Amino acid sequence: KHFLKLYEMHDVDVIITTKVNGYPAVGGLPVISVPAKPLKDLRPINLLFIGEMFKEEMLFSIAYLYENNTKHRVPPVLS
Repeated sequence: KHFLKLYEMHDVDVIITTKVNGYPAVGGLPVISVPAKPLKDLRPINLLFIGEMFKEEMLFSIAYLYENNTKHRVPPVLS
């Protein structure tokens, strides 16, 4: 319920955070995680993009644009 109030209070489509004070996915909200910074050390930090129910397409588009424009993701080396 906390997340639903945030969407209304701030008139936003997606909440972006590095820490979750609850479990949005358990409440039925879609969540996607993307790197928040380049992995130059052993301390990865991810951003969680939390969308509204049944608006996964918008959530994926926003997370994709962020990830594609920041280039923080380092693809794995597959042998």
